[in-house]
Order: sequence, then C-alpha cells, then structure tokens
Amino acid sequence: MLKKLMLVSFVLLLGVSVTARADELILDPSMEIGWDWGWTKGETPSGAANIECWANHTGNSGMAMRNWVDSGTGFAYQDVPVTGSTTYNYTLWSLRDAGDLTGDFYMNVEWYAGGSKIGEMGKTTIPVPSDDWVQQTLNPTSPAGSDTARVIFGSDTVNLTGKFDDVDFSGLLANPSFEDRWTMSGVAGYEGWAAHTGSRGIAVRTWAGSEGEAHYDNVSVTGGESYLYTLWGLSDDVITQGSYYMKVEWYDGENLLGESVKDISDGLTNADWTQFSFNVTAMAGSDSARVMFGGTGVNVVGKFDDASFVEVPEPATVFILGLGGLFLSRRKR
Repeated sequence: MLKKLMLVSFVLLLGVSVTARADELILDPSMEIGWDWGWTKGETPSGAANIECWANHTGNSGMAMRNWVDSGTGFAYQDVPVTGSTTYNYTLWSLRDAGDLTGDFYMNVEWYAGGSKIGEMGKTTIPVPSDDWVQQTLNPTSPAGSDTARVIFGSDTVNLTGKFDDVDFSGLLANPSFEDRWTMSGVAGYEGWAAHTGSRGIAVRTWAGSEGEAHYDNVSVTGGESYLYTLWGLSDDVITQGSYYMKVEWYDGENLLGESVKDISDGLTNADWTQFSFNVTAMAGSDSARVMFGGTGVNVVGKFDDASFVEVPEPATVFILGLGGLFLSRRKR
C-alpha cells in the first residue's frame, strides 16, 4: 500500500510542478525536488551551491550559497521560454548568516534566441539581510527576438552563507511596476512622484469629484480557476469621501461576463505604502481578464504601483505537493 501511495504522490507531484500556475515559468520554485527538476548549478569549487533543508523560506528546502569554501563562486539558474520585448517580474526570497559581509550576492537574466546569447540584464547586486527573510524584486525586459531566458542568482567570493528560496519569474502583467503599457481613463496618469518602485507609478486624481481608472487588458485566464491580485497603494491624505477599488472584469472573447470588485479605501493611508490582496475566481467560460483599479469621487490623490495577478493552486494541490515531497524524502533515506 505504501509503495502505491508513493507512486501516486510522485505522479501527482510531477503534474503540479509544471502546471501549478499558468504564468509561473520556473519549475520547482521552492526548490523542493532537487537538481534534476529545472535547476542547474555552477560552482567553483564543488560544494559552493546546494539545495539544503536548513536554507528554506517555505517548504522543506532552499538553495544555499556557501562561498566560504575557498571563497569561490556559486550560482543556480533555469532556462525558461519568453517572448521578446516583454517585461517580466523576477522575485526571490533571501537571507544570509550574521556577520560582516564581503563579496556580493546577485540576480541576473541572460537572454537567448535560437540558442545564441543576445544580451543580459547584468549582475544586479542584492542587499541580503541577516535578521529576516526579504523578497528581492527585479523587472527585466527581454530584447526583441529573444525566446529563452536564463534566470540566475548567485554569489561572488562572499564570506558568509546565503540562503535563497521561492523564486518567481512571471509575466501575466507584462509591466507590473507601471512604467508603461497600462490604459487609463478619467483623471488617472503616470507620475514620477507616484512610484513605489521603479521610476513612476499611476496617480488617480479624483479630488474634483470625478472618476479615474487604470486597466490592463487581455490577461489570459481559465474559467473556474483562482487568482490572486495584489497592488501597492498610498494616499496623499486621509480619505473622507469617495472610494478607491480594485476590480477584475471577466471576458469570453469580446463578451463581458461579469466583474469582481473590492473596496480598498479603508486600508489606503498616507502613512506608508500598503499592499492590498484580492482573491478572485474566474467566471465560468471566461478566457481573459481586464485587471483594473481606480477611484470615484475621492477627496485625495491615490498612488498605485507594483501590481501582480497570478494563478493560485488549489489547497489540495499544495497538500499533494507537500505529501509527494515527504514520500520522496523518505524514499531517499
């Protein structure tokens, strides 16, 4: 019976690894399965990079970069399919051992067309803390003609161990940081002073009693599937009238089937940027979504940036993933 359960769990695990999220291009993002599933390592000397149970942010394991081994170089990467001239959201969680750090931890993306390298983002040094896990975020844009990205993170001659986990490289919203490509109506527009990250965000100016809205069209979805829509927001002052909202419209071809709306006025403050989360389920028969936010008759300016819209695996799927990993671990012993 145990062998049968192990086999079923392993088969289901393989399916989940590839299909858990429609927009997620990384296989085994939480590094639970091992080097044979997506991840490739480069290291000098041997042992400078490895998947370890004590390097996890979530799940049972993460990636450790141990450059204290002769102060060498360690890195890990995956090759994923991409579309040219598209902006992607590359994030990972990181933490390092305590102490005075020398050397650099970094993230990088190399771009390829037909197997030939045509460019790279370049090594971007990331400030990895020692007191708590932090999520690092980059938004690289693929060159025209590229069909593959090599998603890389690593370290150069560092003296302390770095831990990395939960990598994401996705592009449902091709411009999550609002540098361009969003459509606006009413009193909404790009502004440098409305940025949470990057060089600009979107400001919704409804102090005149008017309406302002921004949206991103043609996000591919599957009817009945669950999605998580997140958005960062900040207001100029205390809101005393009107409302700000997040909204998703569901379409079948050109036909509007319905919408999901969440009021975020109560949580939008002038004290600090706040990330709002909206869990939605695509309407039956829908094949695309219009991801939106805006305000109606609000007396203060709202600033918005860094949106995300991702498919969420079912709870049972998450359980199966953990169960499969458990049996695989036991089998290795």
